[in-house]
Amino acid sequence: MGSPGLANLLADTGDDQARQWLWGGPENAIDAALLIYADSEPTLSSYAKDLISGIDAAGGQVIHRVTPTPLPRPTPGETAAQTVREPFGFADGISQPVIKGTRRWMRRSDTIHAVEPGEFLLGYPDTRGFFPPSPQVPAAMDPGNLLPLAEPTHSRGALQPDFGSNCAAAARDLGRNGTFLVIRQLAQYVDVFNDYVGEAAKRYADHPAVPDQLDPELLPEWIGAKMVGRWKDGSSLVRYPHGPATRKQSGGHFRPDNDFLPGAEDPLGERCPLGAHIRRSNPRDSLAPASKVELSIVNRHRILRIGRGFDAVGANDPKEQKPGLLFMCLNADIERQFEFVQQTWATAWQFHGLENEVDPITGRGGGMGRLTIPSPRGPLNLTGIRDFVRMRGGAYLFVPSRSAVWFLARLSSNGR
Repeated sequence: MGSPGLANLLADTGDDQARQWLWGGPENAIDAALLIYADSEPTLSSYAKDLISGIDAAGGQVIHRVTPTPLPRPTPGETAAQTVREPFGFADGISQPVIKGTRRWMRRSDTIHAVEPGEFLLGYPDTRGFFPPSPQVPAAMDPGNLLPLAEPTHSRGALQPDFGSNCAAAARDLGRNGTFLVIRQLAQYVDVFNDYVGEAAKRYADHPAVPDQLDPELLPEWIGAKMVGRWKDGSSLVRYPHGPATRKQSGGHFRPDNDFLPGAEDPLGERCPLGAHIRRSNPRDSLAPASKVELSIVNRHRILRIGRGFDAVGANDPKEQKPGLLFMCLNADIERQFEFVQQTWATAWQFHGLENEVDPITGRGGGMGRLTIPSPRGPLNLTGIRDFVRMRGGAYLFVPSRSAVWFLARLSSNGR
């Protein structure tokens, strides 16, 4: 993660460079990440104590800990996306791919987000019928046949062994039913973000691009929503351009909308700017309105993402005592998925016809960031966008299947 080539690709430069990370850099590399979940604080503490004792006994060392804030319990009728907020105050975890074969897919909900299991799970065909590259081991290392036979990664085919060859000597698939995990610990400058949207609201209060229907009290949130692409309650700008859905809805529970097509419904970005965070992270049909082919191409770069917020204490960061987000995502091909989104969409200075703009939320413009907000009465150009997010640690990790865990445990017990 700390190599110069990868640093430039991910925009991990300046004060984001790996040498300044708390963990995962060249001077504090890690071998594994331990993610512990529990339904109560006592249970979590007990699990953590036992597991860390085992690490210490095996000669390992915990070099860094992040303690996310506990997840709120949604009230009846609410979704997690309505209750989970990232540190800037926006509903988080709304847009996720729908994996074919799951219950969510069988309900035929959000079909524009449907992807094949092989986009996230090794050993299965992806959207184009190919098998993502998977780590393999020689047959001699698996005398107990704990691992399945390796499948071809370069051509279409069914999940069946090749009976025309000697299976006993065939390579074993260490990766099947596993995946790859990207973790990035991000510090978020909430005070800087709030100051910026507040100052921008005063500066542009009389700008023609500000809609007449907008409540003046909402102007700071409107500026922030234009940068993110959603209101804080999770409702999209595409469907709700003049105010959050929850301000208009009386009674019942609002579920954040995610079935919109920005290319077909908002081709010029007059509702959700072309350079907004969610439109950069997932352009959907922006380049070819309502095109199923375009959606299929874009979905090849989707990630299965989760963000867990933490406060300044939970960051365990002596230099940046700020709240932040523990960004985590699963993907079968890190280069085609996470790295593509980061390099080609989020941090690209030229994107969708825009020039000299980066992601207004996660991009690192060094105070020179900008965002074009189109409107029928002329564009509003947000300038002087500051850096709101800083990289504090990260790693690429392999998540093994249960059979692979048994295989690795047997190797360890045999002293290999």
